[in-house]
Amino acid sequence: MKFTNVVLIDDDRDDQELFIEATKEICSTIQCKTYFAAEIALQELTEKIDIPDAIFLDLNMPRMNGIEFLELIGKIPKLSETPIFVYSTTNYMEICRQRIQLVAAQCILKPDNYRDLINILRGIYTPL
Repeated sequence: MKFTNVVLIDDDRDDQELFIEATKEICSTIQCKTYFAAEIALQELTEKIDIPDAIFLDLNMPRMNGIEFLELIGKIPKLSETPIFVYSTTNYMEICRQRIQLVAAQCILKPDNYRDLINILRGIYTPL
C-alpha cells in the first residue's frame, strides 16, 4: 500500500510515539496525525477535506472504543475507501476478527518491540 498521510487513533502516548518513530524510519516523508480519542478523530476526519491514506486504530479506548468508531466511520461515504488497520492487543484480536473483518483492512497485533513494529509497517508500506 502506498501512503504518505496516516492517522493513528490510540490513547497510549508511548504507543503513539513508537508508531511515529517507526513510520519515520520506514520513510521520512510519511506524515502521521495522532488522536487520543476516537470521537475527536471521527469528528475531524468527517470535517476535513484531506482524506488519510490509512487509519490505524486501537480498540481499547475510553468513551468511544474502536468498535464503535468503526461502526460510525462505515457510514461516512468519503471515508469508505480508506483502509483501516485495527492495531490492538491480544485481548481484542478475536473481537476484531469476528466483528470488523469486513470494515477493517487488517487486524494487527501490537508487537512487543520496536523492531517488530517496523517490520509490520514495512509489510504494509509500498514506497511511492
